[in-house]
Amino acid sequence: MEKIIVKTFDWNEEQLLRLIPNFQEKCLKDGLEKGKTYTKEEIEFLRSLYPEYASEMVIGAYYEDNLLAVLGATPSTVKFQELLLNAAGIGSWALDPAVLSDLTGGESDTNAGVFDKSQLEIFQKLLIELIERAKTNNIDFLYATPVPFELKTLTNFIQTTWTLLNKNVENLLKIMGREALKFIKDKIGLNVLEVQAAKIVAGLKSERIESGELREAIEEDIPKALEILNNYSKILDVARIWTLEEFQTYLAKFEGMKNKAYQSQGEFPEAPFGSGIKVWEDAGVIKAAVVYVIDEMYFKNGFLPILYIHQIGFSDEIINKDPKEVKQAKNAFMGSFLDLYYLRTYICYASLPYYDEKLFDGFIGERRSTPLLVTALTEKAKGLTELKKLKQFYLPAVDFKLK
Repeated sequence: MEKIIVKTFDWNEEQLLRLIPNFQEKCLKDGLEKGKTYTKEEIEFLRSLYPEYASEMVIGAYYEDNLLAVLGATPSTVKFQELLLNAAGIGSWALDPAVLSDLTGGESDTNAGVFDKSQLEIFQKLLIELIERAKTNNIDFLYATPVPFELKTLTNFIQTTWTLLNKNVENLLKIMGREALKFIKDKIGLNVLEVQAAKIVAGLKSERIESGELREAIEEDIPKALEILNNYSKILDVARIWTLEEFQTYLAKFEGMKNKAYQSQGEFPEAPFGSGIKVWEDAGVIKAAVVYVIDEMYFKNGFLPILYIHQIGFSDEIINKDPKEVKQAKNAFMGSFLDLYYLRTYICYASLPYYDEKLFDGFIGERRSTPLLVTALTEKAKGLTELKKLKQFYLPAVDFKLK
């Protein structure tokens, strides 16, 4: 391990394209994404999420110029109560078991998602270096949402210095109609009980938008959509604050995903693969906005088209209504949005939707416990780690699974 060097990741596409699938195949339970082919466009999209000034917040562990593992943290501005803090979210790390096996002279034990001693040492090297770089870059706090296989071995290492603010912030998902179940059962391999449970939440809500229209956003809508997302800083203790430049850059990078070659397009010709932002406009007023991606995910027995909700929010006009009216308006927007992709996609994922729980009624969890961990790097952020629990928040999530 003495010969392993940790340095700024050089974004070598060849090495990263090899590393990520190996990591997925060895470490993810049930072979999720095992057969996925990653493209240069996806690598470039991931790279684009890190602004140039934060490029040194993505680091790699190398052995004789061979990339062993990558770990990165995405910077953002977060409002905590009345304070503006510089935050960075740590993504899931990626490791190449094949190279590590050569290094250790034997088979690397990644079966069932268990890290061996060598892998743990590499992760510790990366995390310690990343924390030091975060301090140098004036980051006030780091946060992470490690998935179960990371926690099995890393719990003692992380949770002795990190604060647990929420025991489970797993992604939520929605089965897009009972008819979709036959495809899901075949691709994922659900048992009878799981199919019956899925049927209960497979239907869409009956409410739909009754006035105005749900349409694709135009350039003039972007500032209002930004204002809508920043509204959460008014009602939540912890929420991201976007600048217009950040938000425009974020949206522009999704454009590259529209040109991607989808391996399941032939099997699912109706799936509208790509990305976009839709707004609800009524009498010239933008009431809601949603940023979404339609991609493919590989399961045990093949691909399925998946709808991902990346960002979603509502205007003051909606938020300030009577609670009953708020719920009705949100359900109507969500129902109308999901209706567009009903039976054209088969599962809808909402990433870290813990800023607006009522919006996701009828969604179910991924059946895995994913904690929210934070560590304060400055005195300014220590109040955050003193919270006993953080139930609702709005923090962006990035990981190396390239969903």
